[in-house]
Amino acid sequence: MLVLVGDVHFLAKHNTTWTTVYTTTNGPGSINDLAAFDENPTTRWSSAFSDPQWIQVDLGATYNISEVVLYWETAYGKSYQIQVSSDATNWNTIYSTTNGPGGTEYLTGLSGTGRYVRMYGTVRGTQWGYSLWEFQIFPALSPELSIALSGTNVVLSWPVVSGNTWSLQTAPTLGLPVSWSNLTTAPFLLNSEYLLTNEVSAPAQFYRLEQGP
Repeated sequence: MLVLVGDVHFLAKHNTTWTTVYTTTNGPGSINDLAAFDENPTTRWSSAFSDPQWIQVDLGATYNISEVVLYWETAYGKSYQIQVSSDATNWNTIYSTTNGPGGTEYLTGLSGTGRYVRMYGTVRGTQWGYSLWEFQIFPALSPELSIALSGTNVVLSWPVVSGNTWSLQTAPTLGLPVSWSNLTTAPFLLNSEYLLTNEVSAPAQFYRLEQGP
């Protein structure tokens, strides 16, 4: 049995620890700041009642960011930027608005690579500060992985994705804890597609593509 496994998730929940959120006024690990990443719709991050204010998160690795969802409380950002950085010092803006509506904002079609992501607010929409119920960050979707059997071998293929590095991984089981390992055989490039042949060495094998830095 050969199975392809996909794992699309928002990064800030699955790839950060409880000490990697910073804001304008707080260092890492503030309970108030962590509330923006806890998947709890009744807790929230809130800032001081002044401009500018920001909240940033360390994803733990470098990713290509394609979508951000902001769940604003009543105190929302009218003008703000979504920014990415590789070092938490030099920032690149991948989204900017001067007329944010508040509520739930789905920011799609983004393109930017970084380990750190932040919301940088410059103009508040109310007399209060900035406040987020949740700050969700999504990676670019992985390329589609195809699989075929050829005798005692499995042939895997996936398209080249510009600006992203993907590693092919395998695991004997999906039972927790899952032990994924990189296939060390280098893929063959043919017509903008990677091809790799791997011997079927177990009754069950699982495959996935893992985005790297």
